[in-house]
Amino acid sequence: MFFRFACGLCLAVLVAVGDVALETRCLKLRRSMTRQHYRLEVLRESAVRLRLETQALASPARVRLRLAESEARSLRGDARPQPR
Repeated sequence: MFFRFACGLCLAVLVAVGDVALETRCLKLRRSMTRQHYRLEVLRESAVRLRLETQALASPARVRLRLAESEARSLRGDARPQPR
């Protein structure tokens, strides 16, 4: 009689310990996913910011200004570009 009770109690404890281990693992994975989503969002914002900066730097007016500056330097005989 005692043997059955001890086996049942052991089984219940093992199931509870296994459940706690699974919950801990799930929480760890959930935290990891949350961190990865945050990093992904930061990278997306950075990519958008860099894309906007690239478009601003490559705008036609700025490109024309650079071409005009390089033509003026070549007419003056100055081969090196001016530092910004």
